Amino acid sequence: MREKEILAEAYKNAENLDFNTILMLVKQDVDVLIDKIDSNKSLVSALVTSLIKKIHKPTQDIRLHRTDFENGYSARVLDTQVTSPFFKDNLVLRQF
Repeated sequence: MREKEILAEAYKNAENLDFNTILMLVKQDVDVLIDKIDSNKSLVSALVTSLIKKIHKPTQDIRLHRTDFENGYSARVLDTQVTSPFFKDNLVLRQF
């Protein structure tokens, strides 16, 4: 599944950065989300899942995150099959 490769590549690139650098880069663009990460970890998972889908299929409107939407996709399936297992395997001992 190409989405797994996208996520693994992004993680590999981020591993070379120290935590403070990553935080600074993310914070510059998504301050609102960073402020909510501690209280809502699912926000991070949902964001990553949507970004993976958009990278994998740029024409997909990621607002249509359910199959019952016309031209939608299943964000839940992508999260269950890709994002959550990836986080469990790679970030279980780390904190955001």
